[in-house]
Amino acid sequence: PETAGLPLGREPYRTLLAEARDLARRPRHLGVHAGGVVIADRPLTDLFPLQWACKGILISQLDMYSIEDLGLVKIDLLAQRGLAVVADAARAVAVNAGVTVDPARLPDDDPATRRLISSGRTMGCFYIESPGMRALLRKLKADTFAVVVAASSVIRPGPADSGMSRSFVLRHLGKEPPTLPHPALEFLRETYGVMIYQEDVMRALSAVAGMSLAEADLMRRAMSFKGDRADFLALKERFFSGAEQAMRDGRAPRVEPEVITELWRQISSFAGYAFCKAHSASYAVLSFQSAWLKAHYPAEFMAAVMSNGGGFYSTAAYLEEARRLGLEILLPDINRSEDVFTGKDRQVRIGLQQVAGMSRRSLDALLAERRRDGFFISLGDLLARVPQLAADETENLIRCGACDGFELSRPELLWRHALLRRRRAGDPRLPARPGARNRDTAGDDGQHLPAPVRTATLFPVAGGADERAALSLVPAIPDYSPAEKLRQEMEILGLSVSGHPVAALRPWLRGRGVVPNCDLGGWAGRRVKVAGILITAKSATVRTTGEAMKFLTLEDETDTCEVTLFPRVYARYGARLLSRGPYLVSGVVEDDHGAVTVTADGLEII
Repeated sequence: PETAGLPLGREPYRTLLAEARDLARRPRHLGVHAGGVVIADRPLTDLFPLQWACKGILISQLDMYSIEDLGLVKIDLLAQRGLAVVADAARAVAVNAGVTVDPARLPDDDPATRRLISSGRTMGCFYIESPGMRALLRKLKADTFAVVVAASSVIRPGPADSGMSRSFVLRHLGKEPPTLPHPALEFLRETYGVMIYQEDVMRALSAVAGMSLAEADLMRRAMSFKGDRADFLALKERFFSGAEQAMRDGRAPRVEPEVITELWRQISSFAGYAFCKAHSASYAVLSFQSAWLKAHYPAEFMAAVMSNGGGFYSTAAYLEEARRLGLEILLPDINRSEDVFTGKDRQVRIGLQQVAGMSRRSLDALLAERRRDGFFISLGDLLARVPQLAADETENLIRCGACDGFELSRPELLWRHALLRRRRAGDPRLPARPGARNRDTAGDDGQHLPAPVRTATLFPVAGGADERAALSLVPAIPDYSPAEKLRQEMEILGLSVSGHPVAALRPWLRGRGVVPNCDLGGWAGRRVKVAGILITAKSATVRTTGEAMKFLTLEDETDTCEVTLFPRVYARYGARLLSRGPYLVSGVVEDDHGAVTVTADGLEII
């Protein structure tokens, strides 16, 4: 639907699409696994061919399946940014509050953490922050470690595709009686009779069909498409014949054929992949550590989330979440910002690396100079001490507010910057540049500055009457309007620091009866209008018809809102979903056991 307005039957689109389809079926290069390591007891060149990858490392010429067929050990050693978020946040808490946080020893029953998780306020928390996961936490009212472990696997495609994810929710809430899919599967009582882990599948195959655990593991791999599909079909026959034989031998209770067929349906649906329980549990540990830090030290935690990147949402979305937590968002400041985001005392300050166009060389030089000789006391001082700063870098620092501490308006600072640059280039229209002077006589604003004596510099901050006359050419210019500041912040930082874009539209939206996202819970079953910036979207297809649909997450200054576009509505309005918006959506509010969504029937760009 997003391409509905394109003339795909005309050139150049027609040829472009034909060429793209052809290229899409061709290998482009040898892929390198992010962390796949092969281990052997002898030189690898004795076992299989190697080659140099473009990244400069040695890789196998065989794929992972061939490596395993040779009987070699392949281990995936993967990193996780969520670990860095927890470590960085804990380190910041120790520096700011003098409190040592040991993530491995946090209590599982902390009330604040349990409230945060059960309410789904988990943006930024590892693995439990996606819209679907937050909705599941609300449905389950997940406030214990065991429930979060189960939720981490229930949301996976295996349980979801089998339809058992919804059964798990209803049974957990006591709205559907727990039932075992087969009398031999007593071990499933822990999960209300629902198979949600890989081990559940393997144990079911063993208990019902008499398979060895090795055969069951082969079945699991085949169903997750990590093995040969022919093995899967052969093992399907093995399952039915094994189940019949186990009943004849008395190793399994006799049941009707429909029970075996339904059990096979549930097992085969795990082809979409499910977690093993150890995987879910280890993920849940990190989820709880993240949630604890967010509940108790939100400034340090949200700063760590934004500094590390790689979360489910954009930095802009995390910044708005920090604002909703009641944290004060501070602009970058050349005297107070680090390169990354920092949090302290319920304040989050934007890091200088967020400024567009800042090179690593200039940023490192600025921070090193500040640590060595202290704060910058004027724009001329900054340019003198950090000559590595390019003109566009300095302009961006001024325009985003990083130089607001110099007590001049941003337009005035831009004028002063232009004059200083021209003076450096020897512009004949400006008064002659005086000889180098000591920095402790006067600043570029003519004020006495008690600072260390310096020798000649590229931009002499000190100067006599001629220099002050040159700088006096800067006119008195009012600062930018709030709307213009917001626009420039978005351009330079990619963030709306001064306020949420939708907040400025609130009077207009209120006049059209738009409901703030935070109030949607009281509108279940009724038609409403909601508005917000698009922060994430997910495409999907209807299982029965194959039609395309879409899920949107909109954000206003109060909260996020999940919007569902079913195929008919998506086909009609999808071509409008080509930007962040903001969007105005009309639809009916649905409340699914505490997970509130809007089923859209109209969508427009504001």
